[in-house]
Amino acid sequence: MDNNFIKAMQAFKASHANDTLIGSFQQYVLTTPDTSNDGLGYQTIYKFPNGYDASVVHGLYTYDLELAVLLFDDNSNYSIDYCTSITHDVIDHLTQQELADTLNDIREL
Repeated sequence: MDNNFIKAMQAFKASHANDTLIGSFQQYVLTTPDTSNDGLGYQTIYKFPNGYDASVVHGLYTYDLELAVLLFDDNSNYSIDYCTSITHDVIDHLTQQELADTLNDIREL
């Protein structure tokens, strides 16, 4: 990997490690902010009692904070739910307040 890219990734990770975690929703966190599968960002999964869940990611290749509504199957695998009143796609460019508001909307479904 290019040395400049590595430095950019390290700087991003140092300054954005907790962006996907909203403290008032701590009780619903299934996975803590951790590097996403590609190692280029962070992901937190929120699991709500109503059966709707959320994935929040922030990385070098995301559009700021992004949220997707999830559905888990019986084997704990999940997929994006494109058919909710919250959204029909991934929501991007979220501020921390918009993220908290959207998580609350999902919790209230």
